Amino acid sequence: PHLSTPDDQWDVRPRVPAEHRAAGCYQTDFALPSHWVQSSAGHRVILHLGGVESACHVWLNGLLVGYSQDSRLPAEFDVTDYLSP
Repeated sequence: PHLSTPDDQWDVRPRVPAEHRAAGCYQTDFALPSHWVQSSAGHRVILHLGGVESACHVWLNGLLVGYSQDSRLPAEFDVTDYLSP
C-alpha cells in the first residue's frame, strides 16, 4: 500500500500461512567405499542435491559444508575435505 503520511504504519512482514512455513532437518548415515576416501588420484567427491524447497544448509561429519538458496534448483557441494575414513 501507498503510505500518505509519516504517521501511517503497517506491518512489513509477509503474512504466510503456518502450513506454508515448514522447516525440517534430514539426516542420514552412509558409508563410502574406502577407495573414495583414501584415493591419491586427486579425485573430488561431489554431493549433488537435485532440488531443495527454498534453502538448505549442508553439514557433513559435524562441519558446515555450505548453503544453497533457490527453490527446487539443483545444488552441488564439494565434500572431499569433509570425508573421514
